[in-house]
Amino acid sequence: MTDTFELQSDWLLMMKDIPVMFFSFESYQFKIYDLLHLPYQLKSRKGIIKMSSDNCTMQEIAYTFDLITYFLAMRTLTICRDNAKRILNLLGFPQSQDPYTRRDIALSCRAVSLQDNYWVKGVDENISWSDVNLRTNSLNQEIAQAALHGNSVTLKGKICTPELTTQGTFAKAWKRENEDLYLYKRGTTNGNESHIETEVSHLLDKLQIPHIEYLPANSQGEYCCKCRCMTTDKYSVLTALDFLDYCKASNIEPESEMFRYEPELIYQMLIADYLFSNSDRHLKDWGFYYDCDTMEIKGCHPLFDHNKAFDESLMFNKSGGNSPVLTDKTMLEAAGYGVSKLGFTLPQGISAGDFTDCQHYSSFKFKAENLGLLPEKKLSGFMK
Repeated sequence: MTDTFELQSDWLLMMKDIPVMFFSFESYQFKIYDLLHLPYQLKSRKGIIKMSSDNCTMQEIAYTFDLITYFLAMRTLTICRDNAKRILNLLGFPQSQDPYTRRDIALSCRAVSLQDNYWVKGVDENISWSDVNLRTNSLNQEIAQAALHGNSVTLKGKICTPELTTQGTFAKAWKRENEDLYLYKRGTTNGNESHIETEVSHLLDKLQIPHIEYLPANSQGEYCCKCRCMTTDKYSVLTALDFLDYCKASNIEPESEMFRYEPELIYQMLIADYLFSNSDRHLKDWGFYYDCDTMEIKGCHPLFDHNKAFDESLMFNKSGGNSPVLTDKTMLEAAGYGVSKLGFTLPQGISAGDFTDCQHYSSFKFKAENLGLLPEKKLSGFMK
C-alpha cells in the first residue's frame, strides 16, 4: 500500500528491497550504500557525487541534495496534465510546481512509480517492496475516476495509486483487469486522440514495428484507449531524456551510444514518425529498458504514445519539420536514413480501410512516396 503519511526527516532510497542510499533533508547527510543500483539520474553524476557527505564541502553537499530533489520532483505529475488539479485537491496537496513542493509530494506517496522499481521509506519503517508495489497491490478506484474523468469523488480506502507519478498531459488512469494492469487514456473534449492511438497501433502491426498495443476501451460511457503496463519487477524504463543526460555527464557521445542498443527500433521509429506525421516524439516518449538487478541497458523499449500522430500541420509537409531524435536532420531526412540502414520496404496489404480518416490515408501515401516506398506504378496489394 502507498498511503500518504507524515513526512519523515531521514530517508532510505530503495530499489525493491535493496537499500540504495540514505539521505536526510534535516541534517543534510547522505550515504550511498549500493552504487550499482543508484538511479541513472544520479549515477550519471557519480564523478561529482561522493559516496558519503563525510568530508564533503558544503557546496558538494548542496549540489547532491539539489540532485536528489530534482530526481524526486521529476517523478510526480505536472499541473498541465488533464485533471491534475482534481487529483492534487482530492489528496490535499498544493498545486505549486516548484521542485520542493513536487519533491514533498513524491515523498508523501513514497515516490513509487510504474516506470521503475525505486521508492522511499523512513529509516525506521518496517515495510517492504511487497507493501508498496503498485503492480500487485489494489489501486484506489476513486482517485482513478478523478484522474480519468475529473469526477468529484469522496476518497475511500487506502491511498494506493500510481496517479501521482504518471507523466503526460492527457487524462489517464490505471485499472486492473484480470490480473493485468492497464493504462486507460482519454482524448480532449471533442478530440479524436484515442481513436488515433488505436489507429496507429493497428498500422504499426501491419508495418511489423514493435510497439505497445493500444486497444479500444470504454469507461463511464466515454471512448478511451488502453494498453498494458510496459514495465515489470525485472525491467524498468530509462527515458531518452535521462539516457542523454547520463551520456553527457559521462562524456559519452550520445548519438553513437544510443545506436549501440537495438538500433533497428530507432530506425523504425524515425520511419514511423514521418509516415504518421507524429509531432510529439519528445525525449520522455521513447527510451530503453534496463535490467533492475544488473542495471544493464537491454535495448529500446517498444514504441508507444501516438495519439498526436497525423498532425494537420505536418501531414502534407514534405520535410515533416525538424527531427526531435536526430536534431541535425528533418523528419524526412531522418526517416530516409532509417530506410537506408534497414532496407525498409512497405508491406503489402495496407489499404484505406486501415485508416480512420481519408486524409490520414492520403497523407500516409504522400509520405511513403517521398521516401520512395511506393512503386512507380501501383501494384496489386500496395496501398489499394
